[in-house]
Amino acid sequence: MEARLAASRKSATSEVTKISDRLADRLRSAPDFAGSIKPPATIPTRPPRPPVLAAAAAPHVVSGWTIHDVRGHGDLYQVAPGAPPPRLGPVRRIERRDGRWVGVTPKGLIVSLRARGHFSRN
Repeated sequence: MEARLAASRKSATSEVTKISDRLADRLRSAPDFAGSIKPPATIPTRPPRPPVLAAAAAPHVVSGWTIHDVRGHGDLYQVAPGAPPPRLGPVRRIERRDGRWVGVTPKGLIVSLRARGHFSRN
């Protein structure tokens, strides 16, 4: 059994040696492609940057709506981002601005009655 195992190892080693010799011969005889690649005549440049737009105007405070869960026109609406209060479009996000809760919609901001003066000045 050991004799067969040793013969098998010797045969495998011989085959690996033959394969690596053939590969080395091919690599030596292969043409050198690296020297045949020419650099481009012109170096591509980056596309120009888009113009900087003026800062978007701060959204205005929508009238008739106030934060108290979200309440408008005497009706109560519990909203989350994506919820569409009537006539305001979907609520994009609810966030804290200057320490006050704000509902951001495409039509403007929904703020509390206390914060209405603060956001109307900005």
